[in-house]
Amino acid sequence: LTVDDIVGIEGGGDDVDFNDVPTVVTGVEGAHPNPFNPMTTIKYSVSRPQHVNLAVYNVMGQRVKTLVNEVVATGTYPVQWNGTDSSERGVSSGTYFVRMNSEEGIYSSKIMLVR
Repeated sequence: LTVDDIVGIEGGGDDVDFNDVPTVVTGVEGAHPNPFNPMTTIKYSVSRPQHVNLAVYNVMGQRVKTLVNEVVATGTYPVQWNGTDSSERGVSSGTYFVRMNSEEGIYSSKIMLVR
């Protein structure tokens, strides 16, 4: 009896293709739930360590709130937005844009707050 028999793995571990390992792609992956009330979780990823600025903007292009402004390591990150501005006042229902500026480019996603 081998370890492969116990866990039900066929073919053993010698034939692993490390080229099949998914890579992290820089960008905004969207928000869930969307539309939301009162809170949404925005996911973003970076393919290498770099400075990231992630902010919410209204339809007039005005910055509502900065959610991330720091150097982050490679990976995927969740960040929550509770529908407030930089002064922690609730914003009105409507469409907002999440914009991520990184060393690799600018990425955006549309979110909708329904009060």
